[in-house]
Amino acid sequence: MSIRDVVRTWLIDLIGTENDRSGRYEQYRDYYDGRQRRQIAIKTEQADDNLVENFAELIVDRSVSMLLGGGVKLELGDEAVQDWVDEWMEANDLQILLHDAVENGSVFGTAYVKIMPDGVESRQRPGVMLPRLVALDPQWMRIITPVEDIGRVTGYEMTYQVEDETGEMIVRRETIRAVSTAGDERPERWTVTNYVANKATRGRFEQVGEVVDWLHAFGPIVHWKSLPNANDVYGKSDLESILELQDRLNFVAGNISKIIRYHAHPKTWGRGAGLGSRVSWGADEIVLLNGENAMLENLEMQTDLSSSRAFYGDLREALFAISRTVDLNMLRDHVGQLTNFGLRVMYSDALAKLGTKRQLAGRGLQELAYRALALHGMYTSPARVVWPDPLPISEIEAVQADGFDVDRGLVSHQTMSEHRGYDWEREQARMGDERAGEDNVGAAILRAFERGAGQ
Repeated sequence: MSIRDVVRTWLIDLIGTENDRSGRYEQYRDYYDGRQRRQIAIKTEQADDNLVENFAELIVDRSVSMLLGGGVKLELGDEAVQDWVDEWMEANDLQILLHDAVENGSVFGTAYVKIMPDGVESRQRPGVMLPRLVALDPQWMRIITPVEDIGRVTGYEMTYQVEDETGEMIVRRETIRAVSTAGDERPERWTVTNYVANKATRGRFEQVGEVVDWLHAFGPIVHWKSLPNANDVYGKSDLESILELQDRLNFVAGNISKIIRYHAHPKTWGRGAGLGSRVSWGADEIVLLNGENAMLENLEMQTDLSSSRAFYGDLREALFAISRTVDLNMLRDHVGQLTNFGLRVMYSDALAKLGTKRQLAGRGLQELAYRALALHGMYTSPARVVWPDPLPISEIEAVQADGFDVDRGLVSHQTMSEHRGYDWEREQARMGDERAGEDNVGAAILRAFERGAGQ
């Protein structure tokens, strides 16, 4: 075993003793990436009939897409604050970073984002530095809380493996701790301490550099649960309840594949057939059999595997139901018949799950914006998070609903125009020009008619 492997094994053991989540986290990552348990034993020189139908990745990706869709907006009441937040979001490629953080949360249960003052340059104002955001790997992280109050975070530990300038594998640890005054649980500042462990330290963590003060009441890391997990500071993974079903689906799919491989082509058998040394023939050749009782027939499958396929379908349906994800195969035969209401009924459980995720992720996003503004010296009320509509809609039904609101005087023409995505002032000017043109054409026709009548 190489030194790199020894250090890596030592790191896993080290984190494992401090964090019993490491084994589950590694399993979640493997299943999401398609590295899943092989369900069918393979004999020597035998074909591998194992299939991995990676529904774990599909469920996570659909969850991320439903939450973020075409992008999330942050709305603030003040125009100057709004302009700064938009500039900060653009500099951090926030839409992409959120996809990374939310994917981490969906796989591991908890999302983490670190905020670094003056870490990224503005694209609108070159030379101006803005707070930078970094999505952290949940496998590195440990949240520190009092046992009796897991809602009060007093610190974070981030432990990870890197290669130093000499090529040696070392382990770094960054510890972030809240500092409070006596008798007050609220932090007044935070401290950041760095440690390193390597061969020279015999695997013990030794402090590197001075303790750095973070002079804010909030810490440099924001975390949120992907799904609720009562009595635990860490959230619940989207994959937590489906791994056994994923294994069983792979088992059934692999066995169906194996049956088809062995029995897809009929096997010919004979009785009393004297063919000499010839046991195979071409499709265009004539086969002659000796003896009046000679037989030559094909051994074929007597079933189309309907029971196996039905069992596979039941497993698939259970997997999507437990994960609260819509299986699009259910909609395939009903697409033309679905109304907006019917679609929402079919998506009701998935939408309920989405609503929970929005509450949790929305709180984290508001906190990120608040801390970025505070680092810039701007304090404001929490931003309003505007989420995209996760479902397609029938344009005809939407137009009918909009028309009903306008006809009943529930909304102004300007509001409805803006709701439909039009620029009200520009469209009014254009329609005025069109009316003026129509008046000119009408007047010209009337004058021509009068001239003809007079003649």
